[in-house]
Amino acid sequence: MGSFEDLSPEDRKILVLKIVKGLSWKSIADRLDIRHDAARKRGERALKRLRERFFQ
Repeated sequence: MGSFEDLSPEDRKILVLKIVKGLSWKSIADRLDIRHDAARKRGERALKRLRERFFQ
């Protein structure tokens, strides 16, 4: 079974900002200096990778 630690640092960072800290995609985008839609897409992909690793 995979874990959160198996993710890249970038994936972990965006998931912590969204899930743990409860930030909006806009706030995350501002912190990471990227576009809102890029932050959302990165978050979606990171969550998908976490699910894939967890349910292997």
